[in-house]
Amino acid sequence: MLGALILLLCWGSFALSFFFAAFAIIKDHKYFWWAALSSYVFSFFAAWSIGLFTLVFTFIFLVFAAGFTFGWFKKRRYSVAAVPIGVLLWYLAFKNIDDYYLFYPFQLFA
Repeated sequence: MLGALILLLCWGSFALSFFFAAFAIIKDHKYFWWAALSSYVFSFFAAWSIGLFTLVFTFIFLVFAAGFTFGWFKKRRYSVAAVPIGVLLWYLAFKNIDDYYLFYPFQLFA
């Protein structure tokens, strides 16, 4: 029963992250924050296998969200740089930060 609930939360957050990303591209850029949050939740639930690798989407969504929120992307084509920046930030975090600290907010509930 609990395994099914965790599986539902895992794949539900995965679907929500890309739903929010699509909605942010189509409608309003503030939904990139929600996409990053749901992607982060998915990465936590997938942490036993591929979670650290799926964390790259969280970093990409965060760069998009910060770029559009703070006005760093004056034109849409400037946002192309968000993907390599997000991947670079993820790589630095992946190599230098322990996964205990990457998923630290969830440690507060344990």
